[in-house]
Amino acid sequence: MSRSLVEKVIRLCESRGFSVESRIESAPTSHYRYQFGPLGTELRRNLRNAWWYDVVRSKGNVYGFESACELGTGGLGDKTHVTNKEESTATTEGEKPRGDDFDPLNNNFLQYMTHLLGIIPGIEVPFGTAWNRKYFESPNNDHYIFRSFEREIMSLEFFCAENRVKDWTNHWKRQRLVWWRKFANIRSNYSLNEEQIELESGPHSKTFIKYMFPWGQESVDSITVRSDLHKCIGTDEFRGLPFNKKSIPHVIQVKTDLNRGFLASLVDAYSEKERSDSSGKVSLCTVLHLHPQLAPIKVAVLSQYPQHNELCITTQCSLHSNADECYAYQDEIGTPYCITILDTILANGVVAFRSRNTTLQEYVHISEALLTVKSHLGLNE
Repeated sequence: MSRSLVEKVIRLCESRGFSVESRIESAPTSHYRYQFGPLGTELRRNLRNAWWYDVVRSKGNVYGFESACELGTGGLGDKTHVTNKEESTATTEGEKPRGDDFDPLNNNFLQYMTHLLGIIPGIEVPFGTAWNRKYFESPNNDHYIFRSFEREIMSLEFFCAENRVKDWTNHWKRQRLVWWRKFANIRSNYSLNEEQIELESGPHSKTFIKYMFPWGQESVDSITVRSDLHKCIGTDEFRGLPFNKKSIPHVIQVKTDLNRGFLASLVDAYSEKERSDSSGKVSLCTVLHLHPQLAPIKVAVLSQYPQHNELCITTQCSLHSNADECYAYQDEIGTPYCITILDTILANGVVAFRSRNTTLQEYVHISEALLTVKSHLGLNE
């Protein structure tokens, strides 16, 4: 991959409204913020929902919570201000944790957790708590959306017994890597990177799941194993917790950066292919090979005929002059499948079903269209 790939992805984001960058000037520096159009909003929502299902909904011992937006880079519940670049540099000296290292194991979090866990019947170790959080910080990376001062982190804190921490750590490493690779076209671009880190409470192991961007590897997931929960809980704070002072669990923290996952998904999906239209003319077309689960639009129902527009789910096709342009647009925004209403539908009930990846069309009766879609999306089980 080359840096020009990122430039092409950025142009696609800007032209199709996946994401739009704006620069905010403020002394002594400037900040970047990103707004997301319909396609970008749906892609991010799909990433968020897929993460939530994999980490929370599919597990019987992980509980989801919501909490207020984080206004600073400190731990959950800390009321710190947006940092500037000078303050961001100071964080490397241990004065203030960056967003990558915000610490949910503090008194505010534990009070919050104690209150909420107390209302869950039968909860016991091992268990996890999960939520999405937005916060602001001064970025240390200048690559497109990486330089946004607003970030969203999807976070899991998983509590397990000391004698099971290795098993559970391997479980979450494997599961998170498999999750990322499930959506990837080039699975080897996602890899595990392990290192030892020093926190105030002592050494901890930390694993990163990194994606190979054109400029190098960047973390999209971090998995940290911590054994210092006993230092965060006072004697009077065990009431309501599903463990006591003699059986304090280890904590496995899983944190996923939505902005980074968003860009990684687009870079992984982007391709340019030579394709011929109905007249035989060959041209270079952009194709976004997004996984159907992440694609903003799963199936586009199209028609070139105004009298059929009320039957269509998407209306963008009316802006184009022919079927080839309709398909090219849907390929460019990552739509896996298209159903085209033909002018003969009232006579024979036949529609055209087209695959983005193969460009092949099959003609099916409209009564079979839903079954065909389910079959291609793997929803027949």
